[in-house]
This record gives sequence, C-alpha cells and structure tokens, in this order.
Amino acid sequence: CGVVTATSPIAITSNLVWNGSVSTDWNVPGNWLCGYVPNVNTSVQIPNVARQPVISGGTNGAVNNLVIDIGSSLTVSGNTIQISGAITNNGTFNVSSGLVTMNGSAAQTIGSNVFAGNTIRDLIINNAAGVTLSGPLNITGIVTLQSGTFSSGGNLTLLSTAAQTALISGSGTGSITGNVTMQRYLS
Repeated sequence: CGVVTATSPIAITSNLVWNGSVSTDWNVPGNWLCGYVPNVNTSVQIPNVARQPVISGGTNGAVNNLVIDIGSSLTVSGNTIQISGAITNNGTFNVSSGLVTMNGSAAQTIGSNVFAGNTIRDLIINNAAGVTLSGPLNITGIVTLQSGTFSSGGNLTLLSTAAQTALISGSGTGSITGNVTMQRYLS
C-alpha cells in the first residue's frame, strides 16, 4: 500500500485485497485494503470476510488476475467485469446476470467450474492472443468475438428458454473454434 524499505530480502504481495469494511460495493475505495479500486493492471484477492463484493452499479469492475478464496464470493449483476489475466476461483463467482470481458494481451484460459453453475449471461472475447475454454460454460445471452480466437474445446453451450435464446454476435473480428452446442427452446 505504501513505501517499503528493507535491508534484507523481503516478499511483497502485490494483490489488492478486498476487506469489505464499508459495504459490498466493489467501487467504494474504503472496501479495499489499500484504499483504491482495482483496475486492469491490478491483481485482486477476495478473502472470506463478512461482506462479499458485488459489482452491480456504477463503474465496471476491472482486474488483472482474480483470486477468490475458499468461502468467499464475487457477484456481477447488471454490470461488467474485465479480466486481463487469470481467474482462480476457490469460492463462488456469480455472473449469471452480468458480463465478463476477457481482454488480456497474453493467451487466457477459462477453467472448469470458474463460474457458479458454469453459467454467465454475456461474454466478450477481446484478446488477440486468444482465449481457451477448458471446461463447461453455459451462456444465456450473447457471446461477442471482438478480437482473437475463442477455442471452445466443445465446452460451450448457448442456452435457450421461453424468454430468450443465447447467440454469437457477428459484430467483431474474432472467431470461434471447436464445437458449440446451441439449444432451441420448444414449449
């Protein structure tokens, strides 16, 4: 958080740690150990504390690497989280009504069981180095391939309900490889 001076080797943890001391609002600086809200260059750790972070209003969330500890959670509802590094989820990462943007500059992987119920609403791939899906992922909204290749590995399912059928937007310059399962709701 501040200036460190040492006369012998020391280990410095560069993760910005959530403490939830003010509220559950991701965008409140007082909820972060160092008193500032993370950005795309900041690695973040969410420990098991009384108030778990929620990204619902205001500014989009942004992180480099994201670590969610055992017993902790992160909820994105009606908003976006931009991830430019890796995701390590040992707790609950709920984006069932939110958007995830994978926007790294090096290749990224979405691992198995990263998201609650393996389901998110919307996904944007904006990484020229590509994103690989290594476990099941269900989309209820829109997959947008802005740039890079999204390698599905046969793990991507576009869900369909009476209210809506998920789709892959054709608006970007990216591409998808691997099989995709597309459901079609029938009453």
